[in-house]
Amino acid sequence: MYMDSRCGDSIDMSSLGVDTLKLSLTSNISYDNDMNCSMIFSTDTVHKLELRFDRFATEPGYDLLHIHDGTSSSSPYIAGMKGPLSGRTDNHNVYMTSGRYLFLHFTSDSSTHDTGFTITISTYFTGYKLEDAIDVSCGENGWDITVHMDKLRQIYPNAKASDIYLGDNTCTGTLSGERLTFRQGLRECLTTEMKRDNILVYHNELIYAEHDPRYPFIIRHYNWTAGIECDVNRNSSLTGHIHYDNIDHSKEPQITGGSHYTTNMSFYIDPNFVHGVPGNPLHLSVGERLFVKVYTDGTDWTIKMRVHTCYTKPAITSSDQMKFYLIKNGCEVDTNTHIISQSPHETKFTFEAFEYTSYHEGIQVYCDATFCGWDDYSRECSQTCNPVIRRRG
Repeated sequence: MYMDSRCGDSIDMSSLGVDTLKLSLTSNISYDNDMNCSMIFSTDTVHKLELRFDRFATEPGYDLLHIHDGTSSSSPYIAGMKGPLSGRTDNHNVYMTSGRYLFLHFTSDSSTHDTGFTITISTYFTGYKLEDAIDVSCGENGWDITVHMDKLRQIYPNAKASDIYLGDNTCTGTLSGERLTFRQGLRECLTTEMKRDNILVYHNELIYAEHDPRYPFIIRHYNWTAGIECDVNRNSSLTGHIHYDNIDHSKEPQITGGSHYTTNMSFYIDPNFVHGVPGNPLHLSVGERLFVKVYTDGTDWTIKMRVHTCYTKPAITSSDQMKFYLIKNGCEVDTNTHIISQSPHETKFTFEAFEYTSYHEGIQVYCDATFCGWDDYSRECSQTCNPVIRRRG
């Protein structure tokens, strides 16, 4: 490959499927006067580039080769070089890029010229992939992203935490040791939202941009962009086991739930929701009034929770035919059940304890909740009674 015939080209070695190539300045006996030629070489994210001179001969001080660790002349010189090369050298040192890009720029003046140079450019494996350096999760409080800077610097040795941001360049992370964390909300930093079946899908991009060393508000190029996604199940179910007998209260109910949004359920014996009922199993007398609070610990006020169904079963293994509904479609369906209050992150209701005729060891209480965007006023997201309307034909 000859540089003078490929001026301005970008060569992706991973796309070409080659590990090594040779680059000569010219195929002629000598290079031309008044040259101004540049090329970019790149590889994939799990490799870097190394460069070795086979020969070098240019007019000293006038015909110059600049070798930059990046994609432009604004990128720093490759490690081990403090400026452009010229003259004659038998330098056989190996120079390595910090990332996946190498930028070469050659200039000559209008006077004496020489034979030029031949360079061997090779790829080498870094040992880490980009995804090895990034952990992405999310919850009711928003994004929970960690960039492991020690691993990232195995791929990009000069990587700076300040050059990494989420979606918008104002959404930077917090660096603690070698961990760069992002804890922004799911509706911040240009995050997009869509609905897919019963899942809220949030999408954004984690970006590593290279800034101009003199003008940090200028982005010269992007080292990488990693798409990230948070899938939130809109339907959350939880269960608490209540065991009835005639002794006093003890222990807390067992609560299980599944969702990226954490849903909790707690029981009380007073209408002020002060005196909690502990126990697992939980001991109550039949006919005793129980106060229930279903809530989420989330602080994302752009998300609202609607408790649409609560019901009981005599045991976990009982068939669905044994379901007894307290609340259905947001409506009170049991005469001894009353919804006290509903807010975007909490629902309170009360009902009288009872038991099944064929089972005297207590009951299982279940509640199902749906999570929606604050501006979603669809039927399934409205905190109102939505009875099923059957049309008669």
